[in-house]
Amino acid sequence: MPRGVNGMTYVDVVFPAFLFIVGMSIPLSVQRRLEGGGSQWQLWRHILRRFASLSILGIFIANCGKVDPHWTGVSGRVWSLVGFSGAILLWNVYPPSGPKRRYWGLRVLGFLMLASMLAIFRRTVADGQVAWLDFSYWEILGLIARTYLAVCLLYVPLRKWQWAPVVLLVVLCGLNVVSRLGWAGPFGRGDLASITMAGIVASQIFLDGSFAKTFRQRALWAVGYAAALFGAGWMLKGFGVAKLGATPAWCLWCSAISVVLFLGLYWVVDVKRMAAWAAFARPAGA
Repeated sequence: MPRGVNGMTYVDVVFPAFLFIVGMSIPLSVQRRLEGGGSQWQLWRHILRRFASLSILGIFIANCGKVDPHWTGVSGRVWSLVGFSGAILLWNVYPPSGPKRRYWGLRVLGFLMLASMLAIFRRTVADGQVAWLDFSYWEILGLIARTYLAVCLLYVPLRKWQWAPVVLLVVLCGLNVVSRLGWAGPFGRGDLASITMAGIVASQIFLDGSFAKTFRQRALWAVGYAAALFGAGWMLKGFGVAKLGATPAWCLWCSAISVVLFLGLYWVVDVKRMAAWAAFARPAGA
């Protein structure tokens, strides 16, 4: 929906659905790293590294269209091509077996390519002055990075308490509401973080058995959870329904839709074992 319009379409659910899946993956990732012998320091190092990599990519994307060839020395297309190629080499997941020295060399090359493009970047601002990168907007990847870090800061220390994600979800939704009244806290408005935290709650329902063991139990929990999210959004729709502004109702309704969609996928893939249809997406998922 365009800015200023009170409403949403299915397109407005794409970004929050991604945030929701980020939330569902966080408990799995944390558990896997700690059970694999990783320490708390290694866990936080991974979290900070992922935050940094997503932030850098977001800032890079945000500045692709602002390259001034006169001051940068290369065209915007060349700048983008070299930078993105470097990012691929740097953050690619290389095979565990293979020439590790060669892989390390490719990572170093990728880092140098990306860093050099960031170093030479120049843009011309409205008053004619030459400036470096624009950090005012980090694009979608930057928003995901900040949301990911904020949710990890809340969830990881409290993860052993089963009801912590539910309580944190309520707190973040409350923060989103009070922010509409002119108050903001350390996690901003809590809007995008509430969607990711909703995904963590869904992960408890579907994947780790915190609330249910059988599919019937999980389905009942999921339907009840989605209904609660939708009902809360209905009560808060007076604040508006809009992606641009991340209103409470939009956050809650998108979370509810994501729960229902995942319930359907879970039934098809995990219960009925029909996964061949998704084989085309496996490389991207990996």
